[in-house]
Order: sequence, then structure tokens, then C-alpha cells
Amino acid sequence: MVKITNDITWWCKLLGKEISEDACYDINIVREGFISLSVLETEAPTVDIEKAKKVCVSCEHQQL
Repeated sequence: MVKITNDITWWCKLLGKEISEDACYDINIVREGFISLSVLETEAPTVDIEKAKKVCVSCEHQQL
């Protein structure tokens, strides 16, 4: 499997650190229930999805 990535990063209010645009997107599609939480095991294994539902919805970088 080939993973296409880009170099865009920004500050994540949820994780308290800089993350890639790809990781942000993955967190948000898990938050919305489109894919399983297991997808985040490599990029953000400690994501609290309940907290993400509160924090990400108002983030300026949220893509959904």
C-alpha cells in the first residue's frame, strides 16, 4: 500500500502539538464515524475521540 502525504502541518488544539494535515484529516474522519479508531494507531494512538468531538468541531483546520 502506498500512502500519499504532504508537508502541510499545523498546531493541533486536541493533541497540543504540531501534526500533519493528513493526521488531522484522519482524526476528523474517525471523529465523524466514517472509519474505525484503529486507523489512528500509527499517527495518533492516544486520541480521545469524545474530546475530539468537542475540540475539533470548532477548529479552523477542521476539514469536514
